[in-house]
Amino acid sequence: MSICPRCGKQRVIVSSVTEVVSKSEITYTKTVCPNPECQKVVESNLKNDERKRAVFKEEQERRSLQRLAEKKAI
Repeated sequence: MSICPRCGKQRVIVSSVTEVVSKSEITYTKTVCPNPECQKVVESNLKNDERKRAVFKEEQERRSLQRLAEKKAI
């Protein structure tokens, strides 16, 4: 079982899906914090982190394209 990263309580299984991929069985399990208010905060933090990663990725791609353009100009 997993533990909530925010409050430390043991998380509860909400759903579980099993899938067969190349003769291997993979199980995806969704867990949530038993405290609904805590889970809302965790989800909000995850969304913020995802946005930050997207911004960093865009900046990295922009810098990479900029470097390529500078190399071609030389």
